[in-house]
Amino acid sequence: MSKMEFAPIPEKDFESYDALVDESMEGTLFHKSWWFKIFTDSEGINADSFEIFGAYNNGIVMAGFPIPYKKKLGQRWIINPRLTPYSGTVFKPGGSQKYHTENSFRKDANTNFAKIIRPFGTCLYYPFNVSSMDLQPFLWSDYCPKIHYTYILKIDSLDSVWSNIARKRRNDIKSSMKNGFQVTTGDIRTFTRLNDCTMKRQGHGRISSHMWEKIYAVCKRKDCAEIFTTFIGDDALASLLLVWDNKRSYYIGGGIDGNSRGGMPLLIWEAIKYTREHLGLNEFDFEGSSVPGIEFFFRNFGGELRPFFGITDRRVDLAMNLVKIVKR
Repeated sequence: MSKMEFAPIPEKDFESYDALVDESMEGTLFHKSWWFKIFTDSEGINADSFEIFGAYNNGIVMAGFPIPYKKKLGQRWIINPRLTPYSGTVFKPGGSQKYHTENSFRKDANTNFAKIIRPFGTCLYYPFNVSSMDLQPFLWSDYCPKIHYTYILKIDSLDSVWSNIARKRRNDIKSSMKNGFQVTTGDIRTFTRLNDCTMKRQGHGRISSHMWEKIYAVCKRKDCAEIFTTFIGDDALASLLLVWDNKRSYYIGGGIDGNSRGGMPLLIWEAIKYTREHLGLNEFDFEGSSVPGIEFFFRNFGGELRPFFGITDRRVDLAMNLVKIVKR
């Protein structure tokens, strides 16, 4: 392979970049150029701008690296938009290249991308995805690693999935069916209400209904989103938003009322079935959680625990650790 050139990908070529995302093993819905555009008018400490850099070989983009950021206090702060769990480099598949050749290409690309983001702005937090294992070039550029986890459920066989769900969750699902719970789709207003109530009740950062509605509208136009809501009579018990790409679906958000009466397990089971039977996909990503109770709930569905990594600027990492020490 001849020497690669690194440069911003112009907006007129975003369609080609998005095609690379689909082709790439690392590519997810959250890498797409149009996904980042959703957040261009966002508020708070949240990315509201982005650039995408490419590694070019003879005019062909062999790798892409999106950089979401926010301008504040006269500088750029690199941070992913909310509800965007994954980012990082996407690579054009290597085909028949030898492993060491492909590995060297990836290492070289990431080394250059690390050099690009160093002067680009202060990295508050930048996540990679579950298929990105090599962060060495970024660590060599003095970034600090962060580790997170998600559960990814293989759904080649729904019978196998069902048998591996914890007995309590299976009983919750069967009880919901027996008690006449109904699952509907497409109810964004009920979803935003239940999500907001849940975030408020749990003391988490709340996401505006405007943001949820924008995400849902854009993804529906792209045919990659659906909302599932559990009702008993006229009472909405639980709701979740599912999005997907050409590799897997993602539980991106949910909400329950104060007493969901087992409504959420039924919703997740319906979303899993939808992913396999309607979308023809073989993976369901719970997107993990650092909250022990939520992690335990997701774990009950039998998914494989998978790590994914992120980076922060060393100065930011030191400051955050200092704040933790002061708070003790």
